Amino acid sequence: MIKTKNTYNRVKFKLFAAFLFLIFFTSIPLYKYSKDKQNQMIRTYVEKTNDAFTEFISSDLITSMRQTREILKVYSSSPLLRDMDKKSLKSTLRKIVRSNDLFKAAGLYNHRKTLVTKTKNFEDIRNMDNLYSKTFLHVFGINLFDKSTNSLQIKSDNAEYRVLITKDQRIVGALIVQLDMSYFQEKLNELKNHFDYTNDYANVYILDESNRIIASSKSSSHPVDSIFPPLESFEKEKYIKKLKDSKGGEDAPPWKVIFVPKDTAYKNMEDFEQFFSVSMTIFIFFAIFLGWRVSKMITRPLSKLLWAVKQISKGDLDTPISSHSGDEIGVLAGKFDEMRVNLKDYQDHLKKKISELQILYQVGSIISEELDYNHLLTTILNTVIDVMGAEKGSIMIYDESTKMLKIASAKGLKHSVVRQTVLASGESIAGHVFQSKEPMLVYDTMKSQDFIKIKRRKVTPGTMLSVPLVYKDNSLGVINISKPMPYSFNDFDLNLFQAIANICATAIENARLYKLAITDEMTNLYIRRFFYQSMNQHMLKKDASFSLIMLDIDHFKNFNDTYGHATGDKVLIQVAQIIASSVRDCDVPCRLGGEEFAIICPNQRANEAIIPSNRLKKLINSAVIEVPDGSEVQIGISIGISEYPHDGKTIDELYEAVDKALYYSKENGRNQVTVYKDLPKSKDS
Repeated sequence: MIKTKNTYNRVKFKLFAAFLFLIFFTSIPLYKYSKDKQNQMIRTYVEKTNDAFTEFISSDLITSMRQTREILKVYSSSPLLRDMDKKSLKSTLRKIVRSNDLFKAAGLYNHRKTLVTKTKNFEDIRNMDNLYSKTFLHVFGINLFDKSTNSLQIKSDNAEYRVLITKDQRIVGALIVQLDMSYFQEKLNELKNHFDYTNDYANVYILDESNRIIASSKSSSHPVDSIFPPLESFEKEKYIKKLKDSKGGEDAPPWKVIFVPKDTAYKNMEDFEQFFSVSMTIFIFFAIFLGWRVSKMITRPLSKLLWAVKQISKGDLDTPISSHSGDEIGVLAGKFDEMRVNLKDYQDHLKKKISELQILYQVGSIISEELDYNHLLTTILNTVIDVMGAEKGSIMIYDESTKMLKIASAKGLKHSVVRQTVLASGESIAGHVFQSKEPMLVYDTMKSQDFIKIKRRKVTPGTMLSVPLVYKDNSLGVINISKPMPYSFNDFDLNLFQAIANICATAIENARLYKLAITDEMTNLYIRRFFYQSMNQHMLKKDASFSLIMLDIDHFKNFNDTYGHATGDKVLIQVAQIIASSVRDCDVPCRLGGEEFAIICPNQRANEAIIPSNRLKKLINSAVIEVPDGSEVQIGISIGISEYPHDGKTIDELYEAVDKALYYSKENGRNQVTVYKDLPKSKDS
């Protein structure tokens, strides 16, 4: 609050100071005008002499200088000089010197202050430190008199014109033209003769740029070629006019004309200045009072605006900015309030986007860790229901073989509904979303006529979201979530759910492809390569132990030869289904090739694996196989069991152990279970 108050006081002070400045700024011209009126008597009797002299200079000297200046302007813009073409520069400089009787020599310096070329008699510049600044600021750069002489002699080595050479708005060099000042000798003599007839009521002096007297009237007390006394000492007795103030303008040399009256005529000026001082003092006191009142009126609404802006800087975007002022400050307050509203809208939008990104990152992190297809679907559904705050949900996957949508994972639905729900493309809500590849948000299932028309079944109250699982323009299925309360989902939820579905579709497709890569196409069991990878991963775990079950269908070759390979494939499929349905979720059932199968059983000893192995044998023994002649047959299996790391510390050692146990079962009557460590000693060697 203290800082805000200090800022407010500074603004008030600045406005007050600005008001006083305007008062003084307007009073100064008034003072100058009044003073000029009082000084009119002094100006009257010297004005004619001054005007005559100015006319003389304008008609002769200024004309000459203007012509030479124009010549240099033309040459300074020449491409030959701008491009610094050394082949033609020297001839160009000669043309410049020959173009005017005033020119004696010329030289050209580049942007590095290096002399590029020069004509005959050109005297190099001794001090190069301020070459370009002096050239820019001093149009003529002429010093007419030598300090050592008392006569009207011209020092030509310091008389010169300087012109900047520019190209593409940057300085590329400087053209120096040195003058033959003897050209002005005759002109100055005529000027001196003119002053001999000047009237006697004023002393007249002509000064160059260094305040050296070029010429003077006949009765003047200061000799020609001497330095004129400091101008401050003649403040009340002089009238000064520069040739540049005449009609010659900037083309005139930097000379001054000094008129010094012989009699004082400033009594009226002194009286006026005294009166003006008293009046100004009164006026200042009145201006101070008025300025303080005006600044306070302006800064009062400004202080309110400053407080509101400070609230915004603290992050408070809920407090409205209001101003009862109808002036520009009120308009400014209104614009600030519009900015506040826009910032709040943007902040809310940004918060939603951040929340959306966090949710997407959370979903992506969870599902990216899962490659097992069935586990992935369950993980996706649970994650989606959790982040969307839904009550029920399901994932329906399109089966290419049956051309139907089936529930692959569900939560909150009855098992009978999960088993019985099979939809064709375009049928009901999920089929419609799958076919159109467009998401559907139903705010109120009981009031949406489109929803009721498409569903064609019993409608339960609530709100639902249904989004297609699309991967590279290919529909994989549909994901559905719902809540029992209408209007529980909105457009933001729809956009978020669609973004989640896109991530999930990619994960599902990757898991599906991974599953195809590691499973046997006919039996849907894991292939041999995955079998070895899985064994290797289990062996790398610290303190790992697992049992390995290997089984082989008895007399399968004879079965194939008798009933054909098609029937043999049915046997393999049926055995695989029994194996897949009998093992634990953590077990890894594999088909190693032909009629040979294996099961990796993590955290299970060999003695513990005997029970599930016997159960599996009984299930396969009880399975009925239909053969082409219409009769039914049964099959048997031989099983071997080994244990890691007891029976082998490498994959080859463990595989060799279980293979020996299986071989023992086949050699000793088949259709039985053998544990490697129980083999007779003679068989273990």
